[in-house]
Amino acid sequence: MTLCQMEPLPLPDQMPLHPAGLLQKVARPDALIAVFGLLVVGIIWAATLTVNARDEREASEQAIQATERLLDTYESQSLRALNEVHQSLRLIAYARRFSREDDTLAQLQAQNLLLPNLLFTTRIVDASGRVLASSREAAIRWPIAPDVLDASTDNQTPAYMGKPYRVEGHQEALVDVSRKVKPEVPDSERVVITFPASYLVSDYDQTRFGAEGLLAVAGLDGIFRARRVGSLISSGDAVNPGDINLQNADDEQASALLRRAPWDGVMRYTVSRRLYGLPLAVVVGLAESEALEAVRQESRRKHIQAAVATLVVFAVALAVGLLTRRILELSERERLASMAHAQQVEFLAYNDSLTGLPNRAHFNTALTQCLAENQAEGTPFALMFLDLDGFKTVNDMMGHQAGDTLLVQVAKRLKQCVRSNDLVARLGGDEFVVILGDGPGRAEIAEVGRRIIDKLGRPYSLDGRQAAVTASIGVAVYPDNGDDEESMTRAADHAMYAAKAQGKNLLVFSTETPLEAAGA
Repeated sequence: MTLCQMEPLPLPDQMPLHPAGLLQKVARPDALIAVFGLLVVGIIWAATLTVNARDEREASEQAIQATERLLDTYESQSLRALNEVHQSLRLIAYARRFSREDDTLAQLQAQNLLLPNLLFTTRIVDASGRVLASSREAAIRWPIAPDVLDASTDNQTPAYMGKPYRVEGHQEALVDVSRKVKPEVPDSERVVITFPASYLVSDYDQTRFGAEGLLAVAGLDGIFRARRVGSLISSGDAVNPGDINLQNADDEQASALLRRAPWDGVMRYTVSRRLYGLPLAVVVGLAESEALEAVRQESRRKHIQAAVATLVVFAVALAVGLLTRRILELSERERLASMAHAQQVEFLAYNDSLTGLPNRAHFNTALTQCLAENQAEGTPFALMFLDLDGFKTVNDMMGHQAGDTLLVQVAKRLKQCVRSNDLVARLGGDEFVVILGDGPGRAEIAEVGRRIIDKLGRPYSLDGRQAAVTASIGVAVYPDNGDDEESMTRAADHAMYAAKAQGKNLLVFSTETPLEAAGA
């Protein structure tokens, strides 16, 4: 039996009819010139519009990716900032819970264990909102928002951030982050840390966001704790969750969507993500006009160029002979390029780009063909699954480039161990497969396996450094171990893992019957 060889993809013998062919069918010279001119003009504008649409689509995709990268960055920064607040809340709650002193806050402040008063104000309040202690004297008179007092906190949601509010004497809106001293007690005292809402968006970088970008922290209740667009900061505004993609905040893989902001009418690529441990989400947006400004300017320039080209084409249309020759030359280049591209696509579709061996798709087709032929002829064949032992160590210690070099050398050694009509393929990573045709017996299969183990176990030279790997091989024989693709591959795979379990660098024959393989 000869293993199947993949046939090349069929290529058209002739390209579609070119303008030159049309010109030969047009009898009148004036009609020929008109048809030719209209055809070229149509191509110019079709190409211009297609390229412009493609460039704008790519720029839009890049803007979406940039927005998502910004979200990752500012999610981390927001979490770091709020974690500092959470740590302080936990420290104060712990000290308050286990200390019998009434001046717990003063003691912590004296030891510089509180967040700096320049930006943060720390208070301890009872269940009714009465301030029991404060790191800032004036803050004793500040109100405590009802939602902060009513919010429940526990070990899963240990803190709560209230809605922004304003205090007389402060230009900026403030927000409270609170935590119960004793979460299990309904009327427990609370530790409240207050800071300006603008602190939440203080990391806004105009070089990355532009003049109309958006950085915000929004509550899942639809209220902005802080929102910054350019240099403008606002707090406490209500927002429709759909306007900032807030309904997808719990989805770690949510993509940025183009949304029109109701507060300024600007179209932005917007994405949100929930902040762990808080009913809050960080919101990032990039203005579409800024993200696509360069490509749209280029699009306008190309439109002008296309218009000029149209005039030029009509002006030179009388030189139809020269243009026809040029068209034929370009047509031949395009045909050759198309053939080369088709051959490259075919190769990549059925061969591994690193080693040049057949890939998984090629192997699956070959295995199907082998089964079909052997069911008709009754000739057995063997299927070997190989996995390299120690390859991950080489990859980790010497780098992926060295690992790739080793895989190429492994592929060459494998091909030297089998006959030309046997199939060696790479399934991916450090997994290889061999199909031995023409009805080999167990002794012959074992001999091939011994050659492979011996050959692959020899040292490899990787950029002047020595490396060593071994191979664990599992063998399934048709029809003893299976009579279809699934049972054969499963049996060989199980045998390979058995070889690893028995100490590696071994060849193990499958013990499964077709019935056992099918029911595995």
